[in-house]
Amino acid sequence: MDFVSKTLNDATTNSFKPPFVDIDYFSRNVAAFGALRSLQQPVSQLADMLDDSLALTGSDAMNAALAYYQSVKTANKLNVQGAATIADDLSERFAGQGSRTPAKAPYAP
Repeated sequence: MDFVSKTLNDATTNSFKPPFVDIDYFSRNVAAFGALRSLQQPVSQLADMLDDSLALTGSDAMNAALAYYQSVKTANKLNVQGAATIADDLSERFAGQGSRTPAKAPYAP
């Protein structure tokens, strides 16, 4: 931006400007760029913080949902009344994924 600022300064102080360059418009664009640039860093930091907060709260909410779902599945296995309906409803989220079993450690003699 140094080149642009220096060029604007030169264009306003000497007579070498081409007739098709609107110096007032040029000046307004340089000023607008400076104002926007000063906002960019704090806004970017805020956006990064928002992304981090969304990831954290989403993860925490998913962990709580999975804990509840596991509890309902356990209640269903114990034939607790009403658990089957909830377990079936919530299981739709995992449809088509198959059951998960812990991976076996590779054989190491």
